[in-house]
Amino acid sequence: MRIYKGVRSVLEHNTRLLQAADRDTMVRLLDAEFSRFEQTGKGRAADKYRLHWSGDIFSPDYAWALKAAMARHPGVSFWTYTRSFDQVQVFDDLPNLQLYLSLDACNEQAGLEAYKACRRPTLHLCYMGDGNPGELAGEDFLECPVDSGHMALEGACHKCRLCLRGYNIWFKTKR
Repeated sequence: MRIYKGVRSVLEHNTRLLQAADRDTMVRLLDAEFSRFEQTGKGRAADKYRLHWSGDIFSPDYAWALKAAMARHPGVSFWTYTRSFDQVQVFDDLPNLQLYLSLDACNEQAGLEAYKACRRPTLHLCYMGDGNPGELAGEDFLECPVDSGHMALEGACHKCRLCLRGYNIWFKTKR
């Protein structure tokens, strides 16, 4: 948003549209976006759609609308981070979504409870902080290669793609 000044207004507009819509309208809006993505996607990333690179699952109706729209596009692999732990179970039987519970020192217990209650193969953890999340969660985590110094920031997500492969990810807090 800092580089492309017009992005913020587009994101805010799209969020307002969805927040003002009923569930059926949300499904239609999301379905149209996912169809556009399928038709215009090019190259390796054409089947990978990241939800919410700014924002989150803001209501139960929106969660259900997301699920319905994603189910209409089984050839697209969706992925997103969420702190809306109360909506995780909505996506239980959706195989084309890699869902990451975004944990930090403020919400780690609530996130771990949601994770344990909903053990589906495409549910993962990401942790932002200094402590070892593996000790906290009893799970293995891979450190983000940018944070570990193994990869430069520029273009790292496109090259790395750990988040697309279903690993638990550790984003170290920089000091």
